[in-house]
Amino acid sequence: MALALPESWYWSCPASEPPHPLGRVSQAATVRQDGAREMPWPSWRRLGSYAVVVVVNGEGTYLDENGYEADLGPGSLIKLTPELGHRYSPGTDGWVQTYVVFEGPLFELWQQHGIFHTDPPVTTIESPQDWPAQFYQAVHGADDPSRSTKEGLLRLGRWQAVLSRLIANAQLSPAPPDAQAPRWLSQAKQRLAEHLNKPVDWDSLANELGVSYTTFRRAFTPTFGVSPGRYRSGQVIDQARQWMRDTTMNDKQIAVRLGFTDAQHFSRRFKQLVGRTPSQFRASLH
Repeated sequence: MALALPESWYWSCPASEPPHPLGRVSQAATVRQDGAREMPWPSWRRLGSYAVVVVVNGEGTYLDENGYEADLGPGSLIKLTPELGHRYSPGTDGWVQTYVVFEGPLFELWQQHGIFHTDPPVTTIESPQDWPAQFYQAVHGADDPSRSTKEGLLRLGRWQAVLSRLIANAQLSPAPPDAQAPRWLSQAKQRLAEHLNKPVDWDSLANELGVSYTTFRRAFTPTFGVSPGRYRSGQVIDQARQWMRDTTMNDKQIAVRLGFTDAQHFSRRFKQLVGRTPSQFRASLH
């Protein structure tokens, strides 16, 4: 019998539910949120878990610490990793979003092997109105009275199937017709590999290239398969890895040379992009 789908709903994994060694889904919901003129968080928000967010209807804005910015609308899919500092919120008319929060070694492997990637963190999906029901059905299927390890694995498998379909459905937003690999893109790529210890002023860079920042971002991402902010971060971390191989500099020295606030910030960013801590990377060199 088909389940009656509430307009808004929230589910969280019961505290009595023993976590499965491979991971779990901890929260899922469909919520209607009123409009906001400003981002709701005063600083970067970090979930400590993985998450997917689907904008069912309405519009809004996304921004993260890598410099990636995107306009959101019906069908926007936001993919979040545990350490990514981010903000997103609806426009003045509000929106409906549906989301799932998940964690564990299984999903860490998804990230390491590129199954769950955030290049870019915002993509688009077809038929966004279908996903609240799919998530709700997964919640209902996962609401099993058994607490055995076997049943926990079955519940995790159901969620894995739903999330796999969602990720496979995602498509990159098309670039505008006049932004198909223009010459200035190669200049942009070169500029983003320079002065790695300094923050990028994205608006100034776009102005120097003779385009708006929106045109710059929308052309760069589909052309090179990565957002400008993520490309820049990759250049920074590549330099760090080279210094780890070729010099005796420690993490603090590298962090200072590359403009990080401290060694902890550098280590967190390194693991986010490489999938290993700096110490684990150094150990792999021997």
